[in-house]
Amino acid sequence: LSTWIGGASGNWSVAANWDALPDLSNVLAVSVPTGKSVTYDAAAGSTNLEALSAAGLSIAGGSLNIANSMTVSSSFSQSGGVLGLGGGASASITQASGNLNVPALTVANLSLAAPVGAITQSGMIVAVALNTQSQTGTTLDNTGNRISSFSAANSGSGDVVLSNTAALTISDAGIINNGGNIVIDNTGAVTTVGPVRAPNGVLIGITAHSPLTIGAGGISGGGNIALTASATAGSGDTLTLTGPVSSSGSGGSIALFAGDDLVQNANVTTSGGAVSALSQTGNISMALG
Repeated sequence: LSTWIGGASGNWSVAANWDALPDLSNVLAVSVPTGKSVTYDAAAGSTNLEALSAAGLSIAGGSLNIANSMTVSSSFSQSGGVLGLGGGASASITQASGNLNVPALTVANLSLAAPVGAITQSGMIVAVALNTQSQTGTTLDNTGNRISSFSAANSGSGDVVLSNTAALTISDAGIINNGGNIVIDNTGAVTTVGPVRAPNGVLIGITAHSPLTIGAGGISGGGNIALTASATAGSGDTLTLTGPVSSSGSGGSIALFAGDDLVQNANVTTSGGAVSALSQTGNISMALG
């Protein structure tokens, strides 16, 4: 273990900042204590670690490679260099103040938090599971994203937006936005497990360019809800509702579209807005009222 002993901030490459300078592959893990922030600079060259925990981490140059786990608890940024994570690694990044912008990352499990700000990305995210927590929105709209499981919570104003190319599960935790839209556009099948909820006057839109299955957690919001299984006719592009779909806004509408079959096994309700159901090439089966 190599521990930061320098001031509140400083460059990784300065040996005096460490009890043992993390260089190449000479240590397994690095710890940067609370209240300290380290800048991984070009002079640091290349460093290979099993694990890193840091209050603050800025990557400005060089190549920092972490095989198993990375935890950043206070501040994170990348203006240059390379951050590499092992394919089976876990990473947790928190931006305690302001917005969090995430670089290109490939990692098994990724947790992102901006408790008083927004989450955005500057490169594609490849992850088995991604969880986000924000206050003013989460926008992950890189068309190269390949995420298998997604959950999100947004506590204030702002949208939750995800573009993705992979079979996607909205996990048990679901997507809860207390102040904005929820927009998911996925190339590949989408299955919701946990709830998807948004407040009055906003849109919940989930588009799967493949089958879309709404699970027991259901979809509920105060505005318009649009669920689309494929934007064009296609064999197997079925929209299946196994959880309730509900718009509580007086003018909120619900639009259900399937490229193939549309199967309703749970209630669809509004408080006055229109409901439309369209199967482009298949059948509509309505099991419940």
